[in-house]
Amino acid sequence: MKMYIALAALGALAFGPVAAQTQLKGRVLEKANRDPVPNALVAIAGSQQSTLTNAKGEFVFSSTAVRPGGNPVSPDRPLIRGRYLSLPVSWAGRAFKLEVFNSKGSRLKSLLIRPMDAGSRLDLMPEMAALSHRFLRISLGGASFRFRLPPAGGAEVADGATFEAGGGEAVATAGALAKTAANITVDFSAPLLANKSITVRSDTGDVGDIVLEYPPRRLDTGSTPIYGAVRLFDGKADSAAARAQMDSNWIMWVGPSRKARGLGATPVVWKILRDPEVPGRWTFSECCGVPPGGPEWGYDDLVTKQKFNDYQLHVEFNLMGTPGDEDPSGNCNSGVYQENRYELQIETIPTPWDPNNTHGSGSIINEFAPPRNLSRPQGKWQAYDITFRNDRYVAGKRTEFARTTIYWNGVLIHNNRKIAGAIACCDGGNVPMDSTVQGMKLQNEKGADVRFRNIWMKPLNIKDTLTNFGY
Repeated sequence: MKMYIALAALGALAFGPVAAQTQLKGRVLEKANRDPVPNALVAIAGSQQSTLTNAKGEFVFSSTAVRPGGNPVSPDRPLIRGRYLSLPVSWAGRAFKLEVFNSKGSRLKSLLIRPMDAGSRLDLMPEMAALSHRFLRISLGGASFRFRLPPAGGAEVADGATFEAGGGEAVATAGALAKTAANITVDFSAPLLANKSITVRSDTGDVGDIVLEYPPRRLDTGSTPIYGAVRLFDGKADSAAARAQMDSNWIMWVGPSRKARGLGATPVVWKILRDPEVPGRWTFSECCGVPPGGPEWGYDDLVTKQKFNDYQLHVEFNLMGTPGDEDPSGNCNSGVYQENRYELQIETIPTPWDPNNTHGSGSIINEFAPPRNLSRPQGKWQAYDITFRNDRYVAGKRTEFARTTIYWNGVLIHNNRKIAGAIACCDGGNVPMDSTVQGMKLQNEKGADVRFRNIWMKPLNIKDTLTNFGY
């Protein structure tokens, strides 16, 4: 859903003669990676004038212009982008009429569209099924807007080619600004990023880079993906869709155990299993493959197809114990491997808990134990939130060690740790310590039933050595 945000501020606007002078421009970036934000909404507060950033995150408001054909465009117009009709703020809660015409001008259909929320999108694909060209006319409050649709099979619905206005409505190009010294407020918004407003003079010109922060998010189970994240597995759809999502993002890690048996990266042998807490949700788990000859380390581990260097990661896990009918008893052992080299342990907590154990849950294996035991009972979901900065290499030599910040069930347990990869090479994983970027791995350990869901990763390029940010 495209969100058009309600605005309130003073704006100095004028709809004057045709001109080409740019009066306000800039670029919208996201904080964590300073990546451009395409399709961010940039709006002049109080004016209903807005524009969207391009693929480079750039936006421009220019002086009044006229479309080809001499028809000016309303600042309060609906927009057609792709196959969807997007509605402006002022149409919220108001019914409007949509009429469909053929290429000869004969009306084929007339619909009264029920009131919709601001930012709602109406799928136009049902109106694009004819072989001939069609036109849409959208009417509200005495004003009408005409859009020409291509034949079926066309690449996209074109933006409005012509415009009609009635009822004495004032019209002007969206984005027109008066050349005046008055202050105006510009609002910036994009899905999954925090809104931001700046106040400038309308003749400021280039306002530079506008950086949008991440809104506060839940650092526990149920966390939603942040802007730009890759959803690796969520389990919200049916079992077939969950299986397809697993197969599209993951392969088997061809480590020592698989190599010794001549096994490859596919097929993925992990199973789609019910979520023990949420009806209708799905998880994945190795449960409970054991290689010939008995339990063995690293048999049938799962690794992402995509290689990630620096990133933020969210992963949820559930220790279900010894294989059985969802009976959370018995020992579990698994792990989340950053770059297939640095293991964050998942394991049944022994009693009593040992604060110096660098091999228990929450531990960066053989390097750092967590300061607290934050484990939940087996059969209950838990979460790790991880920011990871990979090693840096120059001419094949490691010049900077990897760093990580980790939250366990919402509590900070490792703050910008410098880590060396105690088991990366070569006593277990046999993953060389070099500049090769690896996938993120989930470990299958000795046939235990450990389930995973809601896994997503935001690729980053962390320039300095700070990893405790963006929360």
